[in-house]
Amino acid sequence: MNLNFSKDKVLAGIAIILLAGFGFYKSNTDNFNENQIQGVVDYKSTESNNEQSQDEISKKEDNSINMCHIDGCVNKPGVYSFKKDDRLKDIIEQAGGFKQDADTKSVNLAMKLKDEMKIYIPSKSESAKSKDNESNNFGIVSSQDNSTQNLVNINTADITKLQTLPGIGPSKAKKIIQFREKNQFKKIEEIKNVDGIGEKTFESLKSLITID
Repeated sequence: MNLNFSKDKVLAGIAIILLAGFGFYKSNTDNFNENQIQGVVDYKSTESNNEQSQDEISKKEDNSINMCHIDGCVNKPGVYSFKKDDRLKDIIEQAGGFKQDADTKSVNLAMKLKDEMKIYIPSKSESAKSKDNESNNFGIVSSQDNSTQNLVNINTADITKLQTLPGIGPSKAKKIIQFREKNQFKKIEEIKNVDGIGEKTFESLKSLITID
């Protein structure tokens, strides 16, 4: 009788130990899962904050103020602000459009604007006079051009200026302008993509041209 009672006590003790062990395991497992979930939430929150910071930086860059001075044959000459990726046509619209006698053939309306750029829109009579004198005092000048005054900017030079380059006559100058209206030159070597300009012509041009 006493033996059976002892067995019952042993079995009861084992049962209590097993239940306590299971409870401890269950508690630790729940805590581990909660920590895992919280870690994922914290990571997602940090990732979201980083994305928001990048978006804010991008917006600030996009909203940065750029200024451009336009003069000559436009209705409202002056200094205007423009947004990133704006083109020459956008600043001309701000300036009230061309005057009636503006030489619109001398400018590239698809050209991207740069900060501190100075734009001069010549009249037809000014362009004609410039051609007679074989010189060009009109067109587009950016702040970067001041350090390369002797170089011809193939992205901005008009047809008269382009013809001052060796081997470039009226026909090739026109082809250069037509090419850049579709896709501006990103490096001077791309002028070889213009029909009629090969490696030999480029060798005579490369020290005389720029894209900046």
